[in-house]
Amino acid sequence: MFTAMNQDGECINLLFFHKRESLRELKEQQTFFCCHCYQPVLLKIGKYKLPHFAHVKNNDCLYTSKHESFQHLQAKKDFYEWLKRQLLEPQVETFISVIQQKADLLVKLNRQLFAIEYQCSKIPMQQIIKRTKGYLEEHIIPVWILGGLPYQKVVGEHRFQLTDFQMAFIRYDYKKGFYLFSYSPQNRQFHILTQLMPVSLTTVIANITQQPLYSITFPLLAHQLISTSMNNGFYEKWFQLRKEWIHTKLKYGKGFKDPFLREVYLHDQHPLYLPAIIGLPLKQMMICREHAIEWQFYYWIDNLRNLKNGQALTFKQIHENFRKRMEQRYLHLRHFPLIYQDVKDEMLHQYTQLLIRLGYLKEVKKRKYIMNKSIPIPKNMEEVIRMEKKLKLEFFAAKKTYE
Repeated sequence: MFTAMNQDGECINLLFFHKRESLRELKEQQTFFCCHCYQPVLLKIGKYKLPHFAHVKNNDCLYTSKHESFQHLQAKKDFYEWLKRQLLEPQVETFISVIQQKADLLVKLNRQLFAIEYQCSKIPMQQIIKRTKGYLEEHIIPVWILGGLPYQKVVGEHRFQLTDFQMAFIRYDYKKGFYLFSYSPQNRQFHILTQLMPVSLTTVIANITQQPLYSITFPLLAHQLISTSMNNGFYEKWFQLRKEWIHTKLKYGKGFKDPFLREVYLHDQHPLYLPAIIGLPLKQMMICREHAIEWQFYYWIDNLRNLKNGQALTFKQIHENFRKRMEQRYLHLRHFPLIYQDVKDEMLHQYTQLLIRLGYLKEVKKRKYIMNKSIPIPKNMEEVIRMEKKLKLEFFAAKKTYE
């Protein structure tokens, strides 16, 4: 930690000292105590690690991390200097007694308090939820920043494997979709995964970019972090992985023991011969744990398959059918503690809008639709290839109208 009290009760902030000689003099002249538990702390001035205060061994302080890593200390220092350059007045390691929480940095912008929490060590999701709730109850907006890289490993072109802990830091923006950013003090850069789309429970297809810390201003809004749009190559990769997912499902899905395959077969369909509209990429679909092929198959079966041209369908019906599938445990939602919007309804709405742009539905009133043309079902692999090729061209044309 960077702050402690001296023997006179004065707060000492090590970030105010720029020379190690001054700190060595301070260490010789004063004794220091934790601002929270009032136990003695040591001023450590190593050759490589940043100067910091540390509790003596076997202390029982509940409010201070016992072993802050170099990465954590350096990130706090970076953010402190970054905020100061923006003429803000950040407070370091401020303890908020009402909720018994200590923020890495507390800063006010336009009369709104923000708490910056840099998290490079794994903690339970429930702790993130609890701390977030505590800040919000005190009208403080928490800004959680993941440490290191925003993924566990790269598993292919545009493909990244994430841990549950990393997924807890995912955010959502109405225009940009799901995104995840982290900060690396080693190169003073944010690493940003954008347009996250799940291809399995732990793997996403996404774009990755980097932004230097000083190219961005607080409070880290989505439009600052995300400056690139997805090109057709990104979506081509999605369509390739869509085919791979179907073949993998057939190989390892265990037939009728798999809920999705069972539903496909019970409705006299075959996974290889599904309509081309099933499994289309959307910015919102990270919210669903199941692959896009699964939830869009249920959308088609429950809402569209038996709908004749000119017959009506409402968004309320679409919403209700999705809810029933969730109750029956065919579909499940992911929980992201840093996302407060109802992304599920937005996902269903955007898929419906995409079907309108592709000409299959027509909106006659707000959120009321009619079937405009029938959805073709391929009968053999030649038709599958032809319909998928045609659908991709239509999708790319439709995409231009809403991106």
